[in-house]
Amino acid sequence: MPYRRLVDPSTHRYAPNIVACGFGTAPARLISELATHEQSGHLAPPHLDPHRAIESYWQALARNIIATGRSLLDGRPELAIDPPAGFRLAHEVV
Repeated sequence: MPYRRLVDPSTHRYAPNIVACGFGTAPARLISELATHEQSGHLAPPHLDPHRAIESYWQALARNIIATGRSLLDGRPELAIDPPAGFRLAHEVV
């Protein structure tokens, strides 16, 4: 499967970390399978307006990218993935 090869660090030196987020009726299983780590798959609260959910998620993602960059500069490479308040981990919903 091409996806598994892409995210496998043993076959792809620069394997990406994929963050997945579901809104509305997105299936939790799909979001969980797309995310490369359990902490990387998130579901927006079902009652949240999709526009507001996307806005909240992008703001959180921007903060996470900045935090990850700072950790790299500090010599502590850590992937920071903190979803906005109210978002759930997809793997816990499955």
